[in-house]
Parts: sequence; structure tokens; C-alpha cells
Amino acid sequence: MRGSSPRVLVVSNNCFSTTGSNGRTLGGLFTGWPIDALAQFYISEEVPDSPVCEDYFRVTDRAAMRSVIVRWGRHGGTVCRADSSGIVAVQSRRPGVPKSALTQLIRNAVWRCGAWRRGGLEDWIRVFDPEVIVLQAGDAPFMYIVAREIAEELQVPLLIYNSEDYYFKTHDYMAPKGGPISRAAYPVFRRRLVAASDAALTYAAHVFHLTDDLRKAFGEVFNVPASTVMTTTMVMPKRRPSSPPVSRVSYLGNLGLGRHETLMEIASALQAVDTSLHVDVYGRAPSVDVANELFAATGIRYHGFVSYRETLEVMRQSDILVHTESFLPFYRKDIRHGFSTKIADSLASGTCLLVYAPPELASVQYLQREAAACVVTSQETLKGALEVLLSDGSLRSSLVSNALNAAARNHSSEATTQKFQNILNEVAARTDPLRVAGNPEERA
Repeated sequence: MRGSSPRVLVVSNNCFSTTGSNGRTLGGLFTGWPIDALAQFYISEEVPDSPVCEDYFRVTDRAAMRSVIVRWGRHGGTVCRADSSGIVAVQSRRPGVPKSALTQLIRNAVWRCGAWRRGGLEDWIRVFDPEVIVLQAGDAPFMYIVAREIAEELQVPLLIYNSEDYYFKTHDYMAPKGGPISRAAYPVFRRRLVAASDAALTYAAHVFHLTDDLRKAFGEVFNVPASTVMTTTMVMPKRRPSSPPVSRVSYLGNLGLGRHETLMEIASALQAVDTSLHVDVYGRAPSVDVANELFAATGIRYHGFVSYRETLEVMRQSDILVHTESFLPFYRKDIRHGFSTKIADSLASGTCLLVYAPPELASVQYLQREAAACVVTSQETLKGALEVLLSDGSLRSSLVSNALNAAARNHSSEATTQKFQNILNEVAARTDPLRVAGNPEERA
């Protein structure tokens, strides 16, 4: 007999976490869910530290590889939640093989042919006896297959949480500079990903998308009930004068995808307006070369990686927060539907947000519609926009007010979590729990 909440098994790459963006985003959606009704199967090297769940089973890529060579014995196992608020999770990461279409094909083959499922996972699932499977979608074909196969074997519904548009990427997004091997391997990899996604999305009872744009794009292909569930935030706005003079401009987050180059453009324009101002940059550089460029750049003070707690403190202490994306053609195409997890935190922080990015990006269009940030979409207008933003305190106050309204309306942790959990409960409570969305030929 089911209690007030169904038992949910989450299948994902990352574990629930208070630090990592994927784990923090997914964990937030299960805030308040009965802890004995939630379990997670994941494959990263991380150690979970989120309070939402205590029941974990992990099989890493290394364990899956060992299962190909050693067909007997245990591969993977249960994991205890850490009490160190993310310290263990960060320290346990190991450098992996560079990601490419070829390595992803090999990885997929390893997971599909290995004996890792006989290493205790099936017994663990049987004991937990899930009533719903939730997949956090990514770009690993085997994860779609694993989640769907578990749901089919147990005859329970599958729900999918999707935050990316990998399904539609015909270009090799893993290798910007390309190469003969990558170009040859990517179409094969994409066929694997599309086939696995087709099967999972066709079977799914409901799909949650991070943005309206993603929901509309997938809705043109799949006849599956779907909802938009945007990134939530627990950040509380700071209390300070309504329009303080600008003395600290900060960037926090990912420095890959060509972002360091646009940060240097912002710093150069900022120095042209006021030589006393710099951009304080916090984040892990993807390479030594990128770190060296940031250290050497005029107008940038590079501080390296900081924890999520430190990130929130920097947000509170800053007068302007920066979000930026590359203007290079490859990245403009690649991140069209992307929505950075830090945008919700920035909107709720009470600090003015400056966005420098191409105009066609979904996140840029969203912020423009909400009038929640100073949005600059070309290098030619960057210096002029900075001059106005730095000198006009009332403009900054207005942008902050709009940002707080957008955060309350679209990124409320309580409202978004309630919406997600209500749909989950509704799907689980159906008389016929298997709500198959239709065969491929039935799609719109």
C-alpha cells in the first residue's frame, strides 16, 4: 500500500549535492519529500552531502570498465552521505578522459556490455521497490536506456527532467576545433543518443524542461505531457542602500565555453570608463592557458575556484554581478537553449546583474523580457552601456527590483518544488501507472 508519497528512484549522472549545480538543482526539487521514499542511482565520483536523501547506489565509469574485464564480483555499491557539506564531494573528483564523440562511444559500449548491473544494483533496487523512476537527462545514451529498462522491468512510470538540447545538436559540440576522428565519430554517437532518447521520451509519463523554449522545441517532436520547471533559488536578497556607488564588479561560475574571452572584453571596457574598477573573477579555469590569460589581463583580478557558500558571500558583497557567454559562432549555436544555474541566484541576490551575450540565446531573451538585467548584445555598445549603468543609480535600483520580482515569480523554491512534486504524485497515483506517450509514428 502506497503512503502519502510514492517511493522515487532518481537515475542521474551527479548525486544530490549542496555544492554541484546539477546535484543542487535536482535536490532542490525534492525538498520536503519523505527521506525514506527517495533513493538515487548515480555514476559520478562524487560523494553526496544533500539532506534530501540517504539511500544511494553508485557505479562509476571505472567500475563499469572493470566489469567488462572481470565479469564476476561486485561493481559499485551503496554510498553513505557525507557530513562535510560538500568538502568530500569536491575532493573525491578525479580527472577523467577528455570528452569527445569517440570516447563517448567507447564509454557507451562499456556500459552496455559490462556486467555492472549484477554487482548488487538489482538487489538494492528490489529492496527499495520504487514506484516512480525520475531520470535527470544528459548526453549519455546508456543512462536513458538504464532508466527506461528499470521502469519497464518494474512496470512503473518514468519521468524525465531535461535541461539541455543535446537531442537537436547536429554539430559536434564536444570538439569545437574538430578533427577527422571526431567528425567521423559524432554522427554515430548522435544516432545512439537520438535512438536512446526516442525510446525513453516515448515511454515517459511526463517530461520536465528547464525553460519554455526547451519545452516548445521538444513538444514539436514528442507527444508527451510536459511542464516547465525553472531553476530554483534559496538566496535571500541583501539589505543595503538602494543605489550604492559601484566599487566591486564580480563574475562567478564556469570559465569554459569561451567565457574568459568575453570577460576580458568587459574588463577592458570597464577600465576605459573607470580605471579604478576591475572584474573580480571566481571560477575554475578549464586549462592553465586560460588561467594565465586571466592573471595577465588588465582589469581582471582572478581568484580561482570558490565554494558555493563563498559564492553567495561574494554575491552579497558585490555591486554588479556579471554573466557572459561567448560570441564565437560555435558557442552561439551550442548554447542556444542553455540556462546557467547561477542566473536564478543572481536575480534573487539583490545585486544588479550585467549580461554580455549574443541576443538569440534563450537566457538573454528571458532576462530582456523581465527587464531584470542590463543586457548588452554587442561589443560596440558595451562601453556605452557600462557608462550608463555605473552612473545611473536609479537604473540599477530598477533592474534589481525587476530581478527580485522575476526571482519570486519564476524561481521560487517553494512554488517550483510544489509544482514538480504535485505532478510526480499525480503520475504515480494513476490507476494505470504506465502512461506511454505514443509510438514514434504518432508524434506531431
